[in-house]
Amino acid sequence: MKKLSIIVPVYNSQKYLRRCIESVVNQMREWVELIIVDDGSTDDSPYICDEYKMIDNISVIHKKNGGLSSARNAGLEIATGDYVFFLDSDDLIDGSLINDLGKYFDEDWDFLNFGYCFEKEENQFNPKGSKNTKILNQMEFIDLYCKNRYGNQICFRIYKKELFENIKFPYGKYYEDIATFYKIMLEAKKIMLVDYEYYIYNISNYSSITKKINRKCLGDMLAAIDEMYNGLLQCYDKNDNMRFLEYCKINQYIYILFKLLKCDEDVEDLKDHILKYLKNKKIGIKYLKYYNYKKYIAFKLLNLFRIIK
Repeated sequence: MKKLSIIVPVYNSQKYLRRCIESVVNQMREWVELIIVDDGSTDDSPYICDEYKMIDNISVIHKKNGGLSSARNAGLEIATGDYVFFLDSDDLIDGSLINDLGKYFDEDWDFLNFGYCFEKEENQFNPKGSKNTKILNQMEFIDLYCKNRYGNQICFRIYKKELFENIKFPYGKYYEDIATFYKIMLEAKKIMLVDYEYYIYNISNYSSITKKINRKCLGDMLAAIDEMYNGLLQCYDKNDNMRFLEYCKINQYIYILFKLLKCDEDVEDLKDHILKYLKNKKIGIKYLKYYNYKKYIAFKLLNLFRIIK
C-alpha cells in the first residue's frame, strides 16, 4: 500500500487544533503518518500537540518560529510517505478522505485535486460531491487553472512527495501557496480530479492571513502573482489559450488593487505597478463569467471616471 504523510503546521491555534488533529486520528491507517509541526507557538498549542506524540505513526516537531513555509518544509524533511498532504491547523478533513484514498491510489497521478466547503460558523459545514473522478494532463489542468476553475491553495490537494525534490516553500513570504503551486503544476504530468469536498475550510477564523491588509502581505502577493505568471508563460507558445493566463493575471491584480485601496500604509508604488500593467488590458466579455466580473466591472467604471488612475 502506498504511504501518505499528512503535515499539519501549527502556530497559536489552540482553539481549533484538537478537532483538526482528531479529524485525522479518527481515520488513521497503518499506511498514514501524521506530522505535527509546532512553529514556536506561544499559546497552549505545544501542549496540545504533545498529547498525541505517543500515538503510533504520529510525530511532533517543536521548532523556533519561522512562518508557515518554514513549518511545511520542516515536515517535508522528515516525511516518509510516497504522497504528502498539507492540512492547516484551523481546518479539518472529511471523515471519508483517508478511506477513499485507497481506491484513488489504484490510479497513477502526480497530484489529486479535490473540492472544499466553507465552515462559516463553528462546526457548520456540509461536504458535497459525487466522488466521480477524471484524469487530466498537465496543460488541460493549467488551462482550467487560468480560467479560474481551480485556485492556488496547497491544502486542497494531495501530492506525490517526489514533486518536492526541487521545490521548497519560500521562507519569510506571505501567500506562499501562489509562489509554490505554479511550480508544482510545471512538474506534474498527470492530475486526478475528484468531485467531492474533502477539505473543510474554516473562514470563521479572523486571525487568518487571508484577512490581513498590510503592505507586506499585499506586496508578497503581488510578487508571487508576477512569479506565477512568468513561470507559466513558458507553457504557452503564443497559442490562443495564452490569453487565459493574461486574464488570470488581470483578475488577480484587480483583486489586490481593491485590497490596496483599503490599506492604511503607503502602497502607492504597488498601486502604480498594478495600474501600469492594467492600462489598456481587458478580459473578453464572453469570458468574464470565469473571473470576478463584479470587481472587474467596478474597476473599469472607477478607471473610466478617473476615480482610480
